Amino acid sequence: MIDNEEIVYNAVSTALRGEFKGIFISGAELVDMPPKFPAVSIVRKDSSVSTKYSTFEAVENAASEEYEFTICSNLIKQDDAKRQAKNIVAVINGVM
Repeated sequence: MIDNEEIVYNAVSTALRGEFKGIFISGAELVDMPPKFPAVSIVRKDSSVSTKYSTFEAVENAASEEYEFTICSNLIKQDDAKRQAKNIVAVINGVM
């Protein structure tokens, strides 16, 4: 099974920690109040094999993976929180 979850988590979290000192990053959904802000969760939501690209021996060569990123900010001014979230999204987009 093709599984890039750890690779994606490590790449994104390394980039985010390089840009946002003290950022909280989780590999699980944020269901409670994060211990600190800003906070980001990185969760693989789906992974499916594309049988069209499998070999005759059923070895998978391609898969479709879906990730969900949740971003939380506690900045008081809405414009500041929105800007912070957009900056975090820009870093994630750069990695992905």
